[in-house]
Amino acid sequence: MDSKLGRDLASTEYNIRRAKCEEALNLLKSQLPEVTSLRDVTLAQLERMEEKLGKKLAQRVRHVLSENQRVLKAKEALQKGDLHHLGRLLVQSPLSLRDDFDAVFLSWTFLWSVG
Repeated sequence: MDSKLGRDLASTEYNIRRAKCEEALNLLKSQLPEVTSLRDVTLAQLERMEEKLGKKLAQRVRHVLSENQRVLKAKEALQKGDLHHLGRLLVQSPLSLRDDFDAVFLSWTFLWSVG
């Protein structure tokens, strides 16, 4: 859903979150040499590394992994014409942003609540 509202990433916490994801990736790569990107990390690996990463970094990685999975599942849902499943995935995405990425977009929250 496009709220048609502009945004300025430079004046948000986005750059800090992105840097934290890079920090998490470097920690993961030090223990898991096969990892070159966060998309290479499995949930099982994340669970094993959670203590080393700490709660916040693990949450950031969890959001990236779950969002990647949602995108793949959304593609499948669209191909199958399963709009009900697609709708559930679209609801999960901002919840993950809020809960694991600490990103709250008031415009999206409002639109979601009235939609």
